[in-house]
Amino acid sequence: MVGAALPTVCRNRRRGGLFGLSLAAAGLAGGPLMIAGRQPPGRAAYTLVELLIVVTVLGILASIVVPALSSPSVLGLPAAARALAGDLRLASGLAVQYNTTYAVRFDSSTHSYELVHTGAASPPPLVNPSAPAGTPAGQYVVKIGDLAGTGQRPEGVRLLGVRLAAAGTSVTQISYGPQGGTGPGRAENTEIWLVGGSANRAHYARLTVSWLTGQVDIDLPGSKPAGW
Repeated sequence: MVGAALPTVCRNRRRGGLFGLSLAAAGLAGGPLMIAGRQPPGRAAYTLVELLIVVTVLGILASIVVPALSSPSVLGLPAAARALAGDLRLASGLAVQYNTTYAVRFDSSTHSYELVHTGAASPPPLVNPSAPAGTPAGQYVVKIGDLAGTGQRPEGVRLLGVRLAAAGTSVTQISYGPQGGTGPGRAENTEIWLVGGSANRAHYARLTVSWLTGQVDIDLPGSKPAGW
């Protein structure tokens, strides 16, 4: 088969030069005839204008999405929620350890909270490792914006509010008893809501405190609760 095709190659070379050789090579390969500078029909290709349009659209989307996702408020919101959850667990654990009561009091006007001993026992004074120099012994006050690294900026991470999960009633503190939960004084879970970002680009974090065990769960809802 190959031997029979060789004379054709020679004849085509004498007759048509390289064009004849291409014809013969196509016949040997059993593939479609390819002519330089042309593409086989049905094979699409992007033009330079189309590629430029795609690149431009991607650039516009990146300029909108990337700053929003990388803003300090968005990045700091989960960190602030985890730090607050740690202090809530600390209050619960101290109440169990010293068989007494502790409370975490929230102030939405200063976007801060304070951990205080409210029982009759005499546990050691509270120590806040992140407190500024000169803080009185036993004082445990935390600004939520500092937990997120956003400070007290208007669009930083701040306290949206504290409420009872089922009733929706606003409260200002969570009290833990010797069993580690908030009962029997409060036999209902408590929600603490944090917010970060501007009004049209707000992000939320919700901490749910179990009334029975004091366990804290964190989630990031897409919107704030009704009424806030």
